Parts: sequence; C-alpha cells; structure tokens
Amino acid sequence: MHEASLAQQIATSVAAAIPPDRHGDVRVIRCLVGELSGVQPLLLEGAFAVVAALTPFPQARLACEAVPTRVHCAPCDGTFAPVHSRYACPQCGTPSSDVVAGTELLVSHVVYEAPATAPSP
Repeated sequence: MHEASLAQQIATSVAAAIPPDRHGDVRVIRCLVGELSGVQPLLLEGAFAVVAALTPFPQARLACEAVPTRVHCAPCDGTFAPVHSRYACPQCGTPSSDVVAGTELLVSHVVYEAPATAPSP
C-alpha cells in the first residue's frame, strides 16, 4: 500500500512548509488527487489518519478531492474528458495524448484552527 508512504511524505512536506508555531493549529490538509495518479483518495485519507498521530499535528485530517482527467485537443484548442480510455476529441475526432489534468497529487491548502483571541478589556 503505497498510500502510507505518500501520507508520510505529505505530512513531512506540510510540516516543513508551515511555521512551527502553527503546527498545533492545523486541522485539515486538502489534497488534489488526479484519477490517473495511481492513488486511491480514500486509502490515502485512511493512511494519513494513522500517520497523523506521529506528526506535529496529530489532530489534522487529510481531505482529498478527485481531479478528473482532461485532455487538450490542439486542432480545436479545447479540452475534453476521455470516454472509456478513448483519447480522441469528441468534436473533431483527433487523437491526443496531451493530458492537462488528472495526473496530479498535490497539497492544495492547509486549514488552520483560528487562534484563540484574548478577551477585550
């Protein structure tokens, strides 16, 4: 299950990218997972739930958003979703291998808990 390794890499990357004084405030890490990435979003979220206990933000959860495959058609200068693994433009019939979305695996953003504010005098 390579999702466990990926979950650990995501945690390491997020920990390195955010200020250490905000680690305890991390609540959600949002990821984009392309349908061609070879990663199962639910398995990645489950793996992160286990890995999170060993990170500086054990209360955080991973929320994955699936990204559908999109292919660029040069003659039409448009994009389309392949149907049944058929990478031919539905408008002009031209085959294309120019995948422009659906292969990504990236952290899109981190959601923090708002820091507690001091009461007003």
